[in-house]
Amino acid sequence: MILSCLIKFFLQVEVGRHCLIHNRTIFEALNRGPGPKLRGTSWIVLAFLFGWTIAQIGSAGIVGAIAGLLHAVMPLDAGAAVKVWAIVVVQLLLWKSLYGQLEKMMILLVVGFSASVVAGLLMLQGTEFRIGADEVFSGLTFSLGEKTPRLAEFAFISLIGALGISGIELFVYPYWVLEKVLS
Repeated sequence: MILSCLIKFFLQVEVGRHCLIHNRTIFEALNRGPGPKLRGTSWIVLAFLFGWTIAQIGSAGIVGAIAGLLHAVMPLDAGAAVKVWAIVVVQLLLWKSLYGQLEKMMILLVVGFSASVVAGLLMLQGTEFRIGADEVFSGLTFSLGEKTPRLAEFAFISLIGALGISGIELFVYPYWVLEKVLS
C-alpha cells in the first residue's frame, strides 16, 4: 500500500509537471510519443479513451448514488426523482462550475477520514485487539499471504487500482493542474 501511494504521488507529479512546463494537455503529450497512429492519433490515446469509456460506468454509479442520497434527504414528488437529482448534480458541477467548492469539500472529507482512522487506531490500542509493533512490521513485508495466496494476489492488485494508480487519474490530474494555474 505504501509503495502504491508513493508510485501514485510521483507519477502524478511528473505527469502534471510535464504538462505544465510544456503547456500541453496529457493527450497532446502522449500523441507525440512513438508508436502507431490512427488518423494522427497515437495508440495510447485511443487505448485511454477506450478505458475511460468503460470507467464512465463507475462515474455514473457515483452520480446515481449521490442522487439517491439527495432523494432520501429531500424527496421529490416526480416519478423519476433520482434521475432528476442526477441531472441536478451533474449540472451543479459542470454548468455552475462548482469545482472549487467540491475541491474544498473533498479536502475536508479526506482530512476528516484520516483523523477518524488515527483516532480509531489510538482507541483500539486500549483494547484486547490492539495492534503491536510486530504486526505493523509484518504488514510492511512483501508477503502476499500464506493461507490464501491467490486471494492475496487479487487483493493486492485491487488495492493498487483502488489507490488511484490508474490511467484515469493520471490523465485527469494534468487538466486540473493546468486549470488551477491558468485560472
